[in-house]
Amino acid sequence: MSHLKVYTSSLIPLYRSCLLNKLLDDGKFFFQNLDFEEAENRFQYALKKICGIENEMDKECVMDLKKQFLMELLKCKRERNVS
Repeated sequence: MSHLKVYTSSLIPLYRSCLLNKLLDDGKFFFQNLDFEEAENRFQYALKKICGIENEMDKECVMDLKKQFLMELLKCKRERNVS
């Protein structure tokens, strides 16, 4: 797959990094299989998890993660024609 992986540095605990990577991979899998609703759910859940860890991370890292998941979420919404 040709997408960015979630940061795996000391800025994010390993279990959170694994969770975010899994959500990203699952969302992309569902998107490719045309299950846009499930993909959208994965990306929304990831965004909620990112919002919960903002204080523990570098702001630039948080912004990159948010952009990545928001772009995927917007692709799902565009395919479903939802605003």
